[in-house]
Amino acid sequence: MTLGNPGDTTFDVAAGERAVVSVVLRKVPVFWIVVAAITVVALIVLAIIGVDRGVLPRPPIPRFPPSRS
Repeated sequence: MTLGNPGDTTFDVAAGERAVVSVVLRKVPVFWIVVAAITVVALIVLAIIGVDRGVLPRPPIPRFPPSRS
């Protein structure tokens, strides 16, 4: 069920039971989306540079449990 108009909507949950759901829709400004994307990319680049220079330790290779045959 899509909620076309934000607000209070009543749903039938079970026989004789009802639930009222309040929906709030708010748009996130494009500025904050761009800032978050730039931050994530910058952190990934810094992590790659840190691993290459030896400043950050490389993560250990995961050990898999022995196979059961």
